[in-house]
Order: sequence, then C-alpha cells, then structure tokens
Amino acid sequence: MLDSGTMIVLVTLFASAVCMLSIYTVYGNVIRHETTLHDLRNRVEFLQNQQALKIAELKGDISPLEVTEIIENGEVVPIGDVSETEPETDLILDQESADSSSTKAA
Repeated sequence: MLDSGTMIVLVTLFASAVCMLSIYTVYGNVIRHETTLHDLRNRVEFLQNQQALKIAELKGDISPLEVTEIIENGEVVPIGDVSETEPETDLILDQESADSSSTKAA
C-alpha cells in the first residue's frame, strides 16, 4: 500500500500535469485567434484598397487603363483576372471553421 506522502506527491503531479495542459490549450487558442485576426485585417486592407481604386475610377481621378495590376497574396495579378466572388467564399469558409472550432473549445 502507498503511504500518505507518496499519495500526496502523486496527486500533486497529476494536478500540475492537468494545469500545464490547460495552459498550453489557452496559449494555442490565443495564437489561433490572433492569426485569424491578422488574416482578416490583411483581407480588409486589401478590400479597402480595391474599393479606393474603384471609386477613383468612377470619379475619373484615374483612368481604368492606369490600374492594370494589383498585388494579391504577394503575387501581381492583372485586374481582369481578379474574381469578386472567390475571396468572399474563402472568407465565409474561414468564419465557419472559426465558429466550429470555437464551439469545440468551449
């Protein structure tokens, strides 16, 4: 049979292991949420820049021929090749995966 000193040490080790796992889980969730927030901020900035270009074209400040390419995800893409619906779909999928993972964490 185990004496009381050994039992106290085992319970303490078990409790500290549970605490360490919970701390790592919290850190993982914080990093995941910060990464998602960073991606969303980059996407918002990209869409704001696109909107500013479109408004400048509509006002006549710049001609449509002056804006021939934009930078998307680090790649230079001609304006004609940028699809309007594809990024929205990616954003919706990112939000759905974030919602499902946040319910798993709760």
